[in-house]
Amino acid sequence: MSETSFKTWLLAEIRQSLGAKPANHLVLWCDPERVWKPLLERVAEGAEFELWSEEKHELLLRDRLLKVPPAPRVVWLPCAREEIGYLRVFELRAADVKTWTLPEALRGYGVELTSEQLVELRPLLAAHTQEWLDRPRSAWKELTPGHAKGVLMDNARMVEILATPGSDFDALVKENRFSLFSRRLKEDFGLPEPKPNDADAWRIQALAALLCTDAAAKCPDHPPGEQARIVPAGAPRDNALRLLRDWQKDVDLLAAFEQLAPKADALTSLQFWARNLERLPAAALASPAAERALFEREVAKLGAIESFSDLAKALETQLTSYQAHDRGFWGSRATSPVLWRQLGRLAVAAGALAQNAGAEKLWKKTTDAVGWFTACGWEVDHQAEKLFSDDLKLPGGLVSVLAKLRRAYLRHLDASNGVFSELLANEGVESLGLSFAAMSPTSRLLGKSTFQFDCEPFWRGRISRRDLI
Repeated sequence: MSETSFKTWLLAEIRQSLGAKPANHLVLWCDPERVWKPLLERVAEGAEFELWSEEKHELLLRDRLLKVPPAPRVVWLPCAREEIGYLRVFELRAADVKTWTLPEALRGYGVELTSEQLVELRPLLAAHTQEWLDRPRSAWKELTPGHAKGVLMDNARMVEILATPGSDFDALVKENRFSLFSRRLKEDFGLPEPKPNDADAWRIQALAALLCTDAAAKCPDHPPGEQARIVPAGAPRDNALRLLRDWQKDVDLLAAFEQLAPKADALTSLQFWARNLERLPAAALASPAAERALFEREVAKLGAIESFSDLAKALETQLTSYQAHDRGFWGSRATSPVLWRQLGRLAVAAGALAQNAGAEKLWKKTTDAVGWFTACGWEVDHQAEKLFSDDLKLPGGLVSVLAKLRRAYLRHLDASNGVFSELLANEGVESLGLSFAAMSPTSRLLGKSTFQFDCEPFWRGRISRRDLI
């Protein structure tokens, strides 16, 4: 008895129910979770009863039941018992009405699962039951969350299959895993169901769904108009987005993602959608077309700003978003990345310039200037070095933004140099309170004092030769 399979046990239960009222020979099987249909179809193969498992309206089923002669029959209904409508009269006549959940049936079979195990196993239980339908009862002792995933189809295998262009499903079919793979895709991830002979076309369709779902999750107030491709909120969406993240983190699969994503984008309207978003999403998107559209729109918007103060404010406001997009796949791991990092650097430089604009107006003494420089002025010069370094990667739109920031820095440098030079001319070098040696012969030849050599790495052009000689 211990070696009885779940299929054998289930068949015995159905026979017992059908035999309880021989005159009726009818069992209604309520299945609101839709987990029993494939199991019943396998149990009914070669059995002595009919199985009606077509998804037809209850009115049609009632009409059919009224017309056919009585016979041992199981009618599958994709609803709960309390939701039965037109078949209510047959519910009263039926030999039995089954309302088992799968865990309840397994418990009756002799497979005890703890509540903790059920939490992890529930998404896999239907597929696992189909896989082990013919296995003996003793084998079910091995049913644990970790073992179930390994025996069936874990997420790593799902990602591997999804991210292997050019491969077909022959191995899955040979291992009798293709139906399980298809079921998990549809039920656990909400992704398109694959066809055995069109693997690559399915991969692009599945990735298109992942890209659209990612965009909808990150922009819930303005989701893309791709309802058919967006996995609804809930466990399937969470699973699908986790699958996408795992793919983007697997170094062996990154090239495949970069290869397939543009093809998937071509099936969607994500590029158009991104261009028309009211604001930049706080997180990077998985779609390359959307990321590039967002970047190009941001560059065009910045390029149209003429005032430095407005430009600096616009850049500073979006700095956190720029950095978030830079950390995304298309900003940091792609072969040809979207240049969010350069945009972020310009935002940092603009912020340093804006925060220190007009600082020289507060200087009353030379020591005020020195205090400002050592506290924060050095950061302005540090950022200016980056502004004036050659960057061949900048797109044309950012070149004009860079030119505006360079001009702003030169104006800042001219104003601060002028004020500091006047203060130094009026108060003398001694007012700085710094000790320095007398001018050496070499210093005189170069026209500089030891003081200027010591300070020049910090002040660069801020002290004129007229002030020091």
